[in-house]
Amino acid sequence: MHLYFVAALRRGDALADSYSARRPRRSSSFFRTPLLIAVYFWPLGQFSAQTLPIDPLPGQPKVAAVTLAPGKAVNPRRHKSVFEKVGLQPQQTVAVTLAYPPELAGRTVAIEPLDGGRVVTPIQSLIIGIDGTLAFQYQAGQSPGLYQVTVHYDTQLIALQFWVLDSAHLDNSPPLLTAP
Repeated sequence: MHLYFVAALRRGDALADSYSARRPRRSSSFFRTPLLIAVYFWPLGQFSAQTLPIDPLPGQPKVAAVTLAPGKAVNPRRHKSVFEKVGLQPQQTVAVTLAYPPELAGRTVAIEPLDGGRVVTPIQSLIIGIDGTLAFQYQAGQSPGLYQVTVHYDTQLIALQFWVLDSAHLDNSPPLLTAP
């Protein structure tokens, strides 16, 4: 239900009298014209206890750990459903670890390379562990460019992004996470 409050005052009424006590009264016709005030009341029930979710995919990992080489790892962050791009060499194999909420332990996860490359981990290992982690290995393709890998269970979907560097044209690469 929406409520409206409308008041019509002339400048000579009580509201205007408090104003005129501070200023000398003018003989202009402006002060004798009606003044219309309208206030719109929005129903308070529509604003109570409604908060926007902080994360649109709360059951998905926010950060991934991608091990590029022994002792060299990067942690791409997820923006909505897509992780930051990680730079790789052609046919480089990386270990990827995702941290899901522990209550998802035991769920089977499907991993699909969309743009080439391959998942090296056996399919029976694609189950979220007791601690909520999912670990797998991915090998990028030979050609330079974007390689996306989707990870999903039920209707939840996230995408990891890898960029195979072109050593002849390094200036053609987008901003990437690479090992120091």
